[in-house]
Amino acid sequence: MNHVTLANTSNAILAGLEDEEKNRLNNHLTYHEVTLGENFFEAGDTIDFFFFPIIQWHLLSAERVKGRAPR
Repeated sequence: MNHVTLANTSNAILAGLEDEEKNRLNNHLTYHEVTLGENFFEAGDTIDFFFFPIIQWHLLSAERVKGRAPR
């Protein structure tokens, strides 16, 4: 994984953090290139990480079951 810093991030959420918060997070950030169709999590998974998009929009989708939207 490639290390990332918040010095010049284009993510508005991360850019808006106070310097102390940025310094605390910097050592824990990595760059992850997303491929089309990649699933981050499955239902019931424990979430151990969170994605902050840098230059991309991510679309969330859900599969319909028997023609109905998931609940």
